[in-house]
Amino acid sequence: MHQRRDFTWRHTHHVWAPQPASGINDARQDRIAIKKVGLVEYRFQPDSFEVRHVRAAGQVDVDIEELFAQMGGEH
Repeated sequence: MHQRRDFTWRHTHHVWAPQPASGINDARQDRIAIKKVGLVEYRFQPDSFEVRHVRAAGQVDVDIEELFAQMGGEH
């Protein structure tokens, strides 16, 4: 599952996209970055670019384990 991260290492800009809908809690998946749902927005200029981590209107964090429990299904 995706975790949001944005960093530069050795002159390379790394952008990890977040989950667009749901996430996995720390008990099931180690946290190595930010666990928030959202989107990545890129804005390009002729000689640069901007990266923004944003949320769509109404977008909320949903724990996939809680979702499975509500559905009563196996996972």
